[in-house]
Amino acid sequence: YWSDSGSRSSDYLKASGDAIFRHIAEVGVTAAARATGWLNARWRHTFEPYLDYSYQNVQLSEGSKQRYYVFDNYDRSVDWLDQFAGRSRNLPYSYYGVTPGLRNVLRKTDDAGESRTVLDLDVYCAFQFNDTDYTEGTRYTRLTKNPEKPNYGKHDGKAVPGARIMWRPTKDTSLSARAEYDTDENTLAYGHLELRHAVSDGFSWYGRYIGRDHRWWDYAPTAYDPDEMKRDDFNWARYRFVEVGFEHELCDAIAWSPFARWDVRDNELDEIGAWIDFRTDCLGFRFICSFDENYERVDRSTTDCDFSCGFFIYLRALGPVNGNPLKAD
Repeated sequence: YWSDSGSRSSDYLKASGDAIFRHIAEVGVTAAARATGWLNARWRHTFEPYLDYSYQNVQLSEGSKQRYYVFDNYDRSVDWLDQFAGRSRNLPYSYYGVTPGLRNVLRKTDDAGESRTVLDLDVYCAFQFNDTDYTEGTRYTRLTKNPEKPNYGKHDGKAVPGARIMWRPTKDTSLSARAEYDTDENTLAYGHLELRHAVSDGFSWYGRYIGRDHRWWDYAPTAYDPDEMKRDDFNWARYRFVEVGFEHELCDAIAWSPFARWDVRDNELDEIGAWIDFRTDCLGFRFICSFDENYERVDRSTTDCDFSCGFFIYLRALGPVNGNPLKAD
């Protein structure tokens, strides 16, 4: 088994001199059993059932009676996986959850004696429970009964079944997919499919499909009439993107990648951009620049075209993980 823990703190000093804060502490533990056996001289199978447990506690400023939206830009989730994955950045409310799962891995040894993963399948179901009630009230308030233990999800538990699969038919080609199902809405909330091929050691291209259909759970329902807005669409992520790009490693210290993303639903360009990495022996420094096309919100308001830039540092041994932590993937 293994465990992890962490904390986040957001503090804000108003012009009046009053200070407000939001403190989030989280802890988790994973218990797993692993069995490995050889199917023949080339193929090895690993069977691993596991159980994740996660607990998160949130504390607001003493005497506060509501959630401060001034913190939401920093503490909010940016994707479905942040909300119910249990092993990611979670919502700013108190909860606990368990995730039982079963992982199967097939590895193959080639003629040169090199072993590689050919198939990696992980099937799981996340159960999230909230340990604090909120007042019945109106849908505009969402006040907690105990302000010192905020909770903005549902009182009853939520089950999220999902699966991850990675298939690598050759050393240079991989196909990966992940899906999670929203049992409350009976819809596929998260879908991600990616094909990647390495042309050489330093050059590879990829194509991916990104689909989302879920509510932004970190916001209270919109003030608009839900009958007219169709299930509070103002706070709903419903989109399908196709993205293509390539990654080129110029040398051990420098790599770059341009990309373009197409909005399948609206049949228009969504985003185009690039990132460049500067790497040392242990750290990577990534600079990102992109252009976002203008779009129309559900309330018919519009946003202009926008240029965005970002920068973050990562441990080279772990990699940049999601590539761009500043936006939903």
